[in-house]
Amino acid sequence: MTLFSFATPENAAVENIRLQAAERAIADFLRSQVPELYDAFLLAIPTGREGILQRLWLSILRENIMNLGRSAVSLRRCGESWKPDPAHAQPDRQRVHEVFALFRPLAHHFAHVNRVLVLGFPKQRCDVIVPIQQSYAFGRFQVAGPYHVMHPNGTFHPLEHPMDVLTLLENESINDEQAPHFRMFAEDVCNSAANLSLAHAYRSMLQAHYSTFRPDTNLFVLAAALRDRFYARTEQWVIEGHPCHPGAKMRKGFSAQETFRYASEFQREIPLSFILVHRRLASVAARDAHFDWNAEMFKHEPHLSETASFLLEQRGKNRDDFILLPVHPWQLEHIVPRLYLAEIQSGDLIPVPDCDSPYYAGMSLRTLMPAKEPANKPHFKLSLQVDLTGEVRTLSEQTIHNGPLMSRILQTIAREDAAFPAERFILMQEVAGAHFLHPQDQGSKQTERSENLACVIRENVYRYVNEDEIPMVASALLAKPYWLNKPVIVELLERYRGAYHAGKSVQDSAKSFFCEYAALAVDGFIRLLVKYGIGLEGHLQNCIPVFNTDGKPVKLLVRDWEGIRVYRQRLQNAGFDPTSFHPKSRILVDDLDSARNKMFYSVVQNHLGELIVILVQWTGIVEEELWEVVRNAVKNVFDLLEQDPAVRQEAREDRAFFFQEHADYKSIMWMRMIGEAHQYMYAKVPNPLAE
Repeated sequence: MTLFSFATPENAAVENIRLQAAERAIADFLRSQVPELYDAFLLAIPTGREGILQRLWLSILRENIMNLGRSAVSLRRCGESWKPDPAHAQPDRQRVHEVFALFRPLAHHFAHVNRVLVLGFPKQRCDVIVPIQQSYAFGRFQVAGPYHVMHPNGTFHPLEHPMDVLTLLENESINDEQAPHFRMFAEDVCNSAANLSLAHAYRSMLQAHYSTFRPDTNLFVLAAALRDRFYARTEQWVIEGHPCHPGAKMRKGFSAQETFRYASEFQREIPLSFILVHRRLASVAARDAHFDWNAEMFKHEPHLSETASFLLEQRGKNRDDFILLPVHPWQLEHIVPRLYLAEIQSGDLIPVPDCDSPYYAGMSLRTLMPAKEPANKPHFKLSLQVDLTGEVRTLSEQTIHNGPLMSRILQTIAREDAAFPAERFILMQEVAGAHFLHPQDQGSKQTERSENLACVIRENVYRYVNEDEIPMVASALLAKPYWLNKPVIVELLERYRGAYHAGKSVQDSAKSFFCEYAALAVDGFIRLLVKYGIGLEGHLQNCIPVFNTDGKPVKLLVRDWEGIRVYRQRLQNAGFDPTSFHPKSRILVDDLDSARNKMFYSVVQNHLGELIVILVQWTGIVEEELWEVVRNAVKNVFDLLEQDPAVRQEAREDRAFFFQEHADYKSIMWMRMIGEAHQYMYAKVPNPLAE
């Protein structure tokens, strides 16, 4: 069956292109509102689709969805001919023979790769040819279209849109119970593909402008020129989103116009909104007992103090009875009037007009960073009832409560644990949070209303960055900004090589650079897990490496405690009170492997693993050499921890987990397909750290 219809645009810049609904919505918006981007968007559609197709096939193979990965036939090119791959665990001989016979007449279409995987869809009596450019650790593949469906009669046709793949999956194995979740997932993937095309179109426009006006810029010139405005730019460079998630660019809830207005890659200033909330309807949590919410707000937004006083006097209200709460402008426009109408009418909630507080969106969209005074003001993590990468990004009561609590715990560890590398591994503080809480709300109504009007105050990145240092979100290391024809990490590596490894090979320099980076990363993460049971979520988006002007990594900043896991027993053994956590806490667990998996997956598989892929692709270094670097860095930390009698046993147990033969890979796509987004599911993949 076909889940979604396609249409051909008028005056298309690409011949014979058919637009899916999400693509058509963006095209219509651009044609009427941003016509200079319309043709660029149409030209970028194949790129956006291919980006999501790559993630789909990667997830299908890595998670072994519907057993398609393990049952695949692998064929490898040897010179001018193709043969069954002797290194692959093939299915039965008859199946390999049948597939090879069908493939041979089509082999000339796949000269761009040396290997293909042929995935069988027996219910539909067809196979899909997936070209493989390269394979990496943890079962990660680099696939390269085009992808073709092959039929028993020898005919074949291309799969050009992610929906083509999803239709095959649905017809093959999705049951009636799973169907609603699957179709929602399919809609999400289409949304993701359309938004990725838009991001690439905007990048191509910037690239054309840059090549005309700024041909000599490099990373270090830009950092020096922008100074404390530089960090926000690094989040804006990341247009691809999650490197493996098919919903990487999902913005469900935003219109095309709102995506263009609020998504970080479009570099638009966002006017931060504020609302006055009566204190009896607000729950405030703070890291420090003496914290004064309004004093913090008005310190950074002094022009709003007079406005707030005027609004409250107008209504006969006492200023001391209200707090000033930041709110995302989209949320204020679309959600606040619907959910809090009675409180607005009673004067218990008072939107503040004309705030004149420009901010930039970060990669997550709901975290806003100051556009003015970018080094001084805090960052705000805000409720946003938009589905991004498969989750609605509101803020739960437990997030508001636990963020400052975890910050206090982590601050204590950094201050009192003499062995903790606090100068190099910096835990960014969530100093306070607040959310709406009506005393008469109960059950689902309380949950909905408390989560949709909430804010976390997070420290500014530049609090921890010296004048001669360059911070950037780790995701940006993989990005190719519009002014650069290579990933940012390669630019850093070239500078590092010139400063520290002149005359040495690029591979030797890459290994040395990565050795310094990996040592920074694994030390703090492992110590927190072993000694305190804290499994931080150290993926690329949550980490901010800091480099000196020679490209050398010198610090790692880590942020965001919402998705972490904390093993209750270890935390308690370390002297912290686990009963202080919110009673609905998801982060506090009694399953140690949950905390281990959280840290191992995010830090080793995602963060370090994706950097390794880029370094292998761009320097030619052997992948195993870089995993040996990680292995040694991890060993060094465990060796030190095992010298401490207080945690020797924990260190030995965690070491065994890190070096086991297979690791758990979070089955992101399968979880979304069947509607289990909050129930973590894992597939087993080979562990490159195994001894």
